[in-house]
Amino acid sequence: LETRGSGMESIVKTRIALDKRQKEAVDVITIEEPENHLSYLNMRQMLARIEAERKDAQIIVATHSNMIVSRLGLKNVLWIDEKEQRVKNLGAIDGETAKFFEKIDNASLLDLLLSEKTILVEGATEFMLIPMLYKQITGRSVDEDGVSVISCGGISYKRYLQVAECRQRRVAVITDNDKDMIRISEALAYNQKHELTHVFMGNTIDHWTWEPSIYQCNKEFFDKNLKLQKNAKYLFHGEDYGRPIGYMLNNKAEVAYQMLAAKNDWAIPDYVKDAISWLGK
Repeated sequence: LETRGSGMESIVKTRIALDKRQKEAVDVITIEEPENHLSYLNMRQMLARIEAERKDAQIIVATHSNMIVSRLGLKNVLWIDEKEQRVKNLGAIDGETAKFFEKIDNASLLDLLLSEKTILVEGATEFMLIPMLYKQITGRSVDEDGVSVISCGGISYKRYLQVAECRQRRVAVITDNDKDMIRISEALAYNQKHELTHVFMGNTIDHWTWEPSIYQCNKEFFDKNLKLQKNAKYLFHGEDYGRPIGYMLNNKAEVAYQMLAAKNDWAIPDYVKDAISWLGK
């Protein structure tokens, strides 16, 4: 065992503990950070073993792994809120939301539970750029302010908000209105009813998603620096939004990297500024 590495040692010790329960009728098993030194595949295999055994015994797992928090069930999660000096739980979370996160290994739930404040975004582009824009607005990094930026994908942010409501911390959602005035109205109504969780999006259909909003605020830069091919139309989902915006929509990560590399002071869409300003209150 000593020559097999720390990951294999963790696997073997966990198996010994689970096997011992079967032989000696042990009622409670405690496991400390089983994720240490394990690859993604080995961790999934270990979790499958723990899930299979937990029906007949109480298993207490101390962890820093998002995968373990998700896979072993949100309703089972306990954490210590250092600010309030008490134990909290997600026992009241909706069952469908708990099932949703069981299927997502990289949901960054620990960041949501443990950070002072959180910004939820839709995708990789916003995830890359929000920290830069946050520092431009506040003069501080997200790390300095204890802010986590989490990419939650599409409108699944509603699932994250259910978790956020259990923890009494500010959470700002930066999302798209997708040219839907009803979504804009729903966001305004949601914000009026919730003090600590707010949803921010463009308030007109011209600012329907991230790239058009950024382009309209920084048109001169993009018109000068985007490397558009001659006569290319750059349609997006079959629609023509103009060549620059079409290029940005079809090359989101590349454009985000170009913005990071440029180190400009950017003109920032109002709804993004509002989100960051509200988060700092």
